[in-house]
Formats: sequence, C-alpha cells, structure tokens
Amino acid sequence: MRDVLIVTRNFPPASHVSVERAMKLAKYLPEFGWRPTVLTGARATAGLPEDPGLAAQVAGIEVIRARAPEFSLLYGWRASGGAAKAGEIERAGRLSDLWSEANQRIAETGIYNLDRKQHATGLLGRMHELMRG
Repeated sequence: MRDVLIVTRNFPPASHVSVERAMKLAKYLPEFGWRPTVLTGARATAGLPEDPGLAAQVAGIEVIRARAPEFSLLYGWRASGGAAKAGEIERAGRLSDLWSEANQRIAETGIYNLDRKQHATGLLGRMHELMRG
C-alpha cells in the first residue's frame, strides 16, 4: 500500500458538510491501494455537533489532531439566527481580511523566499490571536 496524507480542518466525529469529502476519501482510498493518514484540527469547541456514527465509518484510519484556527466559532452565531454577540461581526470581518491577505501572501510566496514566508506565517499568527479573542 502507498501512503497518503489528507489535510482537512474538520473530520469526524464533527458533523458538518465540510467533513464529508475528507471522510469519504479516507474511507474508500484503501480499496484502491492507498493507506490514508488524516491531519486535522483539534475538535471544535463551538458550533459543530458531533456524530459518533461518522467516526465509526473511518475506524482504523490514523488521525492526527493539531492546533488550528477554529472557524467553528463563526458558525455559532449563524446557528443562533444571526444574533451575534457585540463585536463578533467586526471580529469576523477582521479575520476575513487577515485570511484574504494571508492567502494572497502565501500564493505569492516562492519556495525559497524566506522573507515572504515569515510574513505569511506572521499573518497566520495574527489570525490565530484574533480568533482566540
């Protein structure tokens, strides 16, 4: 079997549309000679329900959980009918702006351009701090 790494923000037991593609990919790749390992974020603490049945579908797949930006914080206020706490919408806007800038910088980053990589890493660090509150 050949090894493959799947990188995804959400993975079972989280129950969200963003989970489906990575879950099915990990579930069926072994039938085609691939041994998947999933690198995903730590379990969401807000906004995403859990479904143990989803985790059962990918039992036996190695899953590595790491710290990652938690966008599920933004799902919570949508699920509550949009009744955001004071400052959440402004914070989400700042996060969106930083995310767009980071994506642009990362896209511009060459493999050997250390200055731009450090700038992009700094932007991601600022996003992480913003999400933490």
